[in-house]
Amino acid sequence: MNLNCFADKVQKNLERELGDGYRIILQDVEKNNGIILKGMTFVSKDSNVSPTIYLESFWKDYEEGTTFTDVLSHIKQLCIRETPVMNLDLSFFKRYETVKDRICLRLVNAASNVKMLEKVPHIRFLDLAICFYCNYSNELLGNGTILIRNSHMELWEVSVNTLLEQAKINTIKLNPIQCVPMMEILGEMIGVDTAPKEEDDSYIPMLVVSNDKRSFGAAAMVFQDFWEKMSVRLGKGFYILPSSIHELIILPDDTGVDPDYLKDMICEVNATQVGPEDKLSDSLYFFDAVKKMVRIV
Repeated sequence: MNLNCFADKVQKNLERELGDGYRIILQDVEKNNGIILKGMTFVSKDSNVSPTIYLESFWKDYEEGTTFTDVLSHIKQLCIRETPVMNLDLSFFKRYETVKDRICLRLVNAASNVKMLEKVPHIRFLDLAICFYCNYSNELLGNGTILIRNSHMELWEVSVNTLLEQAKINTIKLNPIQCVPMMEILGEMIGVDTAPKEEDDSYIPMLVVSNDKRSFGAAAMVFQDFWEKMSVRLGKGFYILPSSIHELIILPDDTGVDPDYLKDMICEVNATQVGPEDKLSDSLYFFDAVKKMVRIV
């Protein structure tokens, strides 16, 4: 059974089980890098918030042997759990003054998001684009983000430059940049001490740049002050490898590693290790400590 047939079958069965309390809408949803997901939106007559559940993982479970009854039950439970039992006050999003302190920025690949960028305020940055989103925190909905679109900017009557300046302030305040040795992160992941021994000549000092939430951390690329401080700390220029939209990797330029090797490595990792939605770029970047600027190698 292909995904579309699976989605139709889920929709028909859930409409019967949930009854008149819900209207179920199937739609293709475009995510980062033009990735299209099959979304199922549940519109409740008792709530003004309509959760969308993506069906790809459920379809995969079904294809791998999970019974349709179990898959359907899981989706139904998610729908009920994610739909608030009351209407939420969303009026704060109508006025710039009440939303401006929650606006942050993120980076996406410009060439891979042409259609999306037509609908959202953005600023080009190298081969990337700076976009904006709103952080929200709600007792019923938890924490989440809302992509800011052209319609929001028009409603608020603000310019893209106003969004940029405000987002820079908020991004640093709400999602502070962190820089951690690669080996330290690997050690945390596997639960052992991975600190390099002094006599280990093969050790390459790689640093991981992200934020405290490990979400949209590649936005650090935009902050000139951070890179200048990093060059002072290292005493040299450095390569910047786009690990994903969530993090970057720094490699000092005196390690003797061939830039062409780094470029090949970035492409290989993006193709085999990074999810399609999380890919940032196949480019290798360099911070020039003399000119104090980031450029594509």
